[in-house]
Amino acid sequence: MKLNKVVVKEGLREFRNVTGKPYQYINGYKGKFKLTGDIEDLNDLYKLGIGFKRAQGFGYIEFIG
Repeated sequence: MKLNKVVVKEGLREFRNVTGKPYQYINGYKGKFKLTGDIEDLNDLYKLGIGFKRAQGFGYIEFIG
């Protein structure tokens, strides 16, 4: 498993109003890894994503055949 750190810079109005800072920096990781397990569990992971901040678009999994 090899992962690379990726920093995402987001300009969010609510974050700016609360903190006074123009941008929020979010650390993420990108890479390839192999998952094995029950097909139903793997399907759920594919649909839901993995990790934190999934609702913000992080945790996306791409199937590589």
